Amino acid sequence: MGEFSYRPSRTLATYMRVNENQVRLLVHEHLKKLGIVVMEIGEALKKLPIARKHAWRLIAPSHDEYVERASEKEVGAFIYVPPGVRPRLPLQTCFFVSRENVEQAVHNVVIIGDGAEIVLNTACAAAAGESLHVGVTEIYVGKGAKLTYAMVHGWTQLFDTHPRTVVNVCERGTLVMNYINLRPVRTLEAMPRVMLEENSSAYLSTILLALGDSHLDVGTVVEFAGGGAKAEVISRTVARDRSHTIMRGLLRALAPGVKGHLECVGLQLSPGAKIEAIPALDALVGDVELTHEAAVGKIAEEELDYLMARGLNEQEAVSLIVRGFVETGIEHLPLTVRKQVRVILDTLAEKAVM
Repeated sequence: MGEFSYRPSRTLATYMRVNENQVRLLVHEHLKKLGIVVMEIGEALKKLPIARKHAWRLIAPSHDEYVERASEKEVGAFIYVPPGVRPRLPLQTCFFVSRENVEQAVHNVVIIGDGAEIVLNTACAAAAGESLHVGVTEIYVGKGAKLTYAMVHGWTQLFDTHPRTVVNVCERGTLVMNYINLRPVRTLEAMPRVMLEENSSAYLSTILLALGDSHLDVGTVVEFAGGGAKAEVISRTVARDRSHTIMRGLLRALAPGVKGHLECVGLQLSPGAKIEAIPALDALVGDVELTHEAAVGKIAEEELDYLMARGLNEQEAVSLIVRGFVETGIEHLPLTVRKQVRVILDTLAEKAVM
């Protein structure tokens, strides 16, 4: 999967799905000793009561037409991390489309037990042609548990993708979620929903590169269901050519004593590129602190002149500015994936000026 896959030196397990039905599962022997389960969701639903208990609890199969498609096929990854287990190595899932006219609709369920901690890297990519990817993902983060979830998409200009992700973070749990889109795509439409219980926290970062005729409609909904919950949601878009990007965000306070910040910032590199920022705050109770910031603009001539006066050509200067613009949230990532994400952001900055 080239530049789109995470490649830590080692992983505990890799789940890879190619097109509709081809599955490859590589599991380290140490995984079984820890009690971690990684298997096909269809098999898990037949064999494991915990899978049947959690599947389709966070999102209903009737949610929309795309979720219905995934529910009819019932293929995808099931991941379970027992309470208290904190492996040093990450888990990895990969979804790849290698030919035209493929409908890849998957349903993933991830369960992180109380007090457990895991890093999950996901890479999704396509080689060429017109196809569809639907990824329905339900994630449960237990009490005092932590999930670091990094996802990279690299589709093609004729590709349509409709991820549906819902996360429930239990009391004192922590979620760190980073999403990066690297290549042109016909349509990308996603609005992950995160529900935070008492004293839980989330850091959510979205970095979008919009090229060609791409239409991106991406956002995040955070619902503060428990007192003391906190969240920071950061979105960055670099737009070029004739692309159209809509950055959405909603922070909804359902309990007092919560704190959230939402930031949507876009950088236009072409006059034909369009960026819309639509942040929203919804406080249904008192004693909350919700803030938002939104900005869309172009690179200042003064910045370009400054860098070019120091020996860079215009393309190099723009790439350097873009690289600084998307450098956000790296400090929240563990060392096992920080280097790989920096390489991916370097690639994004290069593609922004190619």
